[in-house]
Order: sequence, then C-alpha cells, then structure tokens
Amino acid sequence: MKTVGIVSEFNPFHNGHKYLIDNIKNKLDPDVIIIIMSGNFVQRGEPAIIDKWSRSKSALLNGANLIIELPIAYATQNADLFSKGSITILDKLGIDYLCFGTESKDLEPLLSVRDYIYTDNFKKNLSKYLNLGNSYPKAYDLSLQSKFSSEELLKSNNILALEYLKKLKDLKSTIIPYNIQRVGGDYKSTEIRQDFSSATAIRKAMLKDNLLSIKNSVPEESYSELIKHIKNFNNYNSLEIFYEKIKHLIILMGPKKLKKIYDVSEGLHNRIYNLIEKSEDINDLIKTISTKRYTYSKVSRILNNILLDLTVDFYKNININDLTYLNVLASDSKGFRFLKENNSFNFITKYSDYKKINETKTDKFIFEKTKKAGDIYFSGLMNKNYMNSEYLKNPYIKI
Repeated sequence: MKTVGIVSEFNPFHNGHKYLIDNIKNKLDPDVIIIIMSGNFVQRGEPAIIDKWSRSKSALLNGANLIIELPIAYATQNADLFSKGSITILDKLGIDYLCFGTESKDLEPLLSVRDYIYTDNFKKNLSKYLNLGNSYPKAYDLSLQSKFSSEELLKSNNILALEYLKKLKDLKSTIIPYNIQRVGGDYKSTEIRQDFSSATAIRKAMLKDNLLSIKNSVPEESYSELIKHIKNFNNYNSLEIFYEKIKHLIILMGPKKLKKIYDVSEGLHNRIYNLIEKSEDINDLIKTISTKRYTYSKVSRILNNILLDLTVDFYKNININDLTYLNVLASDSKGFRFLKENNSFNFITKYSDYKKINETKTDKFIFEKTKKAGDIYFSGLMNKNYMNSEYLKNPYIKI
C-alpha cells in the first residue's frame, strides 16, 4: 500500500488544497492519502473559522481518504512544535511520502537550506541576531539570508517545509519528502482572486460577511459546509469573539499566573497585564503588546494559550512519544483499510473507543484539553447544542 501524508489546517478547505491533492494523485498514484489536520484551534493562535468536522468532511469529499486530528498541544503552537507533533505522528504511522506545498519549484534548494541550519555558522548568526533584539523568526530569517539571497526561498510555505524537513532529519525518518509548487495568491495575500485565493484572503472575506465573493475560490463541497455553518451559528469563529473573555482572564490571573502560561517569556507577563486596558479589540490588543522581539503571531498564540489554559505545566506533563491514541475526523473505505492494518496508535472514532484504551498521562492530559477546547470553541458561537461535542460527534464516513 503506497501511502501519502499531508499536514494541514484547511482553514477553510480551498482550491489550493484541492490542487495539492489532485497533483499528488496524478504524480504519485497513492493507495491512500492521510491528512494530519489541526482541530478547532489552529497554529496562528486562534479558533478555526469553522469546526474540525466540517473542514475534514470537505477534505474527504475532495480526494483525501483519512483525516486525523493533530493534537491541540501541537496544533496551536510555533512551527517547531507544530511540525514536531505532525511529523512524529506520520513517522509512527509508517507512511511512504510526506507531501507539502512550497513556493519553490524544486526540493533540492530547500534541502540545502535545511542542511545549513545544522551548521555552526548558522547557529552563530542566529545567536548574533537574537542578541540584537530581533524576534526568533526574524533572527532565523536574517541568519538564512546571510547565506541564501533568494527572496522566494524564504517565503512562508518554504519556511514551514523547512521545519518538516528538519524533523524528518531529526527522526532519521524513512519518509520521502515530496513538494508541489503552490499556485495563486501569496500565503499572506488579502485579495480574493478568481480561482486560487489565499486562506487569509478567504477568511477575511468571510468575516466581513462577503461569502459570495469566495464562491469560486473553494470547491463546491467546501462552500456548502461554509453555508451550513453560518445557518447553524450565524457567525464564523475568530479570536475577536473571545476578546472580552481573554481580557477578563488576564485581569483575573494577574502577572504572577500569566508567567505560568506557555511561551510567556520573562517580562512579557507584565507587558500583557499592563496593556490590557489600552485596546479596543483583539487585533488592537495584539498590536499593542507586540514588539520587535514579540511578533504578532507569537502574541496571538499566547492569548490563545490564555484562553485555552495551555500552561508550562501542561507541556511538562506530555510527551509526543507517549501518545497512544489519535482522533479520526473523517474516513472512507480506503482510510478504514489503512486503520485496520495499522497498529501504531489506538484510533478513536467515538468516546467509547477512548474509554477502552490503557491511557498514558499524555493521553489523559491531551484528551481533557481537547474536550475543554471544543467546549470553548462552540461557546463563542453561542450554540449549546454543540457543547460536549468531543463525546457526541462522530467522524464523517464515506463508504
């Protein structure tokens, strides 16, 4: 069985994602395509615009065979942790290929960059730029630019691809990396294009109640899920919905407890607390807290960590290598065949499956946090029918 893995957020599922899956099928002809997908909260440090089951259904109806949830501990953090969780899981699943979209046409230049990152010269440059007060991402980019001059080489999708390539090297994995050059608007573009718009542009239009403008940018099945969501909840999810709750939590916690939130570095706890009243919305709050060292993305993830109570102690109590279960979000017959033949994890399709496993401490901490995160996610959408969704919701199945 030839297996291909994709790491994704599908936030939401759009034509670029379908393009990636279609190209994989044409070029590799796999027996099964397995997606490791973020759940209800994503790596940007915010809730996904629609829930994980709706996004996974869209993926399954557009060529994927199996969608598995990336545990929340890894789905909501920086590129290093995000890639560590996803690539470790794919490696344990024993897949043949890891496929991802890149700005670069060829993989070889990215492999050269990846190998340079392990050199003493790169590490010295990184330390130098960090000492100059740059944020880690900025220092990282500057360190690479001192060796590689191509602007395209250091764009968003390439940078994430580098993290995947690093984790494959660290794990001594036998997975073969395979890139597909992305099409359409830049990852950060906010303009809707005819067919291939960025996820950023699509979310922006959705949050401005301009759903019709994105109709040509997403597959029909995905558009149907977006319409269904707005009918059920009358709103798309965003961190802005939780602005007042986050403010309340910050005031309630105070600087001392803020220090216990994951990724809050020394001094940042005071800055967050002191600036909480100097903002009018979540975007304003993030911009107010951000500095040269603390990027917008980092601050957004920290506020999300506050909302979800993702603490330093939580991360001390989990280890990706001790994770024994995975949530199945959607599957077809090929996906179920893969699950049946694979004994690397306990695959959970309903709560009763989880109750049967011999849970580890990591399992327990992640399951409880996933359940709470789901409740928080739907509390923002003001629909009580979806509370306890982790206990009640089943995967989308296509046989």
